[in-house]
Amino acid sequence: MKRLALTRAYFGSLLLLAGCMTFPPPWSSVADLPTRTREQLIDEVGRARHAGEHEHALRVLDELAARSGWSKEEVARIRDRRIWFGQKREQFIASWGYPDDHSNHTSPRGCTEVWHYYRGLDRHYAVTIENGFVAGLSDLGRW
Repeated sequence: MKRLALTRAYFGSLLLLAGCMTFPPPWSSVADLPTRTREQLIDEVGRARHAGEHEHALRVLDELAARSGWSKEEVARIRDRRIWFGQKREQFIASWGYPDDHSNHTSPRGCTEVWHYYRGLDRHYAVTIENGFVAGLSDLGRW
């Protein structure tokens, strides 16, 4: 059973990082597995950020930072939940977590995703990800 869960988590994480996959992925947390891949750590940080479990997200982010090859500056930005244009999709997941809502569009230029985040009753942000990189951020105000 653990082998099936590991296989599902591994291939699901690859699909997630490739782009245009539904959120959140259909499998349960992989925290109980003895060794976690980089993709599984990104998934776990994303889930923790989305659920508001910030201390847990930071602990997993420390482990992820050691395996990711990200610069110290990038890791510091992610810890502070900052985003930047050109940020990789996986870094954005680690920074803000999974979206509350999303839409995917495929065109000849590639995959465009719009992720929506609702922060309380008065903030609504839309983040555009094109071909795996952050391409835009819109503050849509009250929703």
